[in-house]
Amino acid sequence: MVAARSGEGYRDGVPKLSTLLVIAALVVGGVVAWDHFGRNARIATQTVIGQPVELTSDAAVQAASANVSTAAVSLEAYRAANGTYSGATGIPAGVRVVEADDSTYCIESTVHGETVSDRGPNGRVVAGGC
Repeated sequence: MVAARSGEGYRDGVPKLSTLLVIAALVVGGVVAWDHFGRNARIATQTVIGQPVELTSDAAVQAASANVSTAAVSLEAYRAANGTYSGATGIPAGVRVVEADDSTYCIESTVHGETVSDRGPNGRVVAGGC
């Protein structure tokens, strides 16, 4: 007959119990952190989203200029592939193609009431529409 050693069951259970306690503490800590940071993030997001964004005139012009510059690159790539600006696709949102033929184009963008345009190719972005 094999004699059981004193406390054998207790020692075998200690690592399992301590591992379980560590895992439980991590889960509880994660839930608490998620609740705290998630709630603060929702409040911050609602504060930002709830307020209308006002751009200065200069910022609006810069945003519209960036739109037009990006579209001009797209138009040049389209012409390189197709031999014309007419029917160009891939123009970014917020940009309107006013004119486009085999050799020229005019595009414009309006952001918060500020309009800029580019009469290309090799044009400059200028204030005002086409």
